[in-house]
Amino acid sequence: MKRYQQRVGQSMQIPQSGRRQLITSEFSELARFQAGKRRQYQQLKPGRLQAGYLESNGRGVQIFRETLSISARIEAQPGEQRLPFAVILPHSGEFRFCGQTRQGPQLVQAVGGQWDISFQERLDYLCIALDREVFLQSAVPRLGVEAEDLSLNLGLQACRPSELAQFAIELRQLLDQPSESLQHQGVEALVKVLAGRCQPASLVRSPARRIEGARRVMAYLEEYARELPDMARLCQIAGMSERSLEYGFRDSIGVSPNHYLKLVRLNGARGELLTGQGSVAAIAMNWGFLELGRFAGEYRRHFGELPSQTLRGAT
Repeated sequence: MKRYQQRVGQSMQIPQSGRRQLITSEFSELARFQAGKRRQYQQLKPGRLQAGYLESNGRGVQIFRETLSISARIEAQPGEQRLPFAVILPHSGEFRFCGQTRQGPQLVQAVGGQWDISFQERLDYLCIALDREVFLQSAVPRLGVEAEDLSLNLGLQACRPSELAQFAIELRQLLDQPSESLQHQGVEALVKVLAGRCQPASLVRSPARRIEGARRVMAYLEEYARELPDMARLCQIAGMSERSLEYGFRDSIGVSPNHYLKLVRLNGARGELLTGQGSVAAIAMNWGFLELGRFAGEYRRHFGELPSQTLRGAT
């Protein structure tokens, strides 16, 4: 595979193969690079991010690999016309997708609306996303079933380890193939793994009530974290007791609701500092940090640098 040089934080287009690549240390850059997928990232644990993203595009198909070096939560809402299927590589460790914990080799189906994934260590995955019409016309007839009989829902599908491993190998190879061959070969790879799933097509089970409540609160905090909602308000949004909400957050992402609120505020402040506009004091106040010394200390522990360093680096 050819190697392409690129500065950190800069995207690179390779017109002849329809490929794009990004190497970055900022979640905000990843979100902008994938703007059409409407993604948001929240860093969950202290440390410096090292991220890589490689994407190859063909007619009606996109294949990509994303590697993240630090614990985070990703939330996305891709267009309804796209059907993404992914394999999380084994060295990624524990993860939870839409309230479901990985149990053995599983195919991730990020279809049918908004999804989220949280992971405690690192994440490395490969994904193929087909246009819905391409899937219906090219993949469904090969599977020998009616489209309505397929389980095309958000969730995890159990797969045979050997078939999921082969699927990952084929997606890796396709990342380096000419764009004109991606649709045919991508459909072939996807059909094989869908046909070999260990369970019949069925609706994915709903996550536990307390996890559903935690996810409602997370969505709320994406919009209103800077208003510093108290626990009573969060419980009202979740529709459950403080204890149940606490368990829901622990089961979902391994932190308490209050700690997640602080993480959203820290990540939000970092995103604003990276724009290079405004002062540290103004941005801290905007995200509800009233004591600048304490804010600077918490920020440095989480991101490995002072807020002023982030701001200087952006200007």
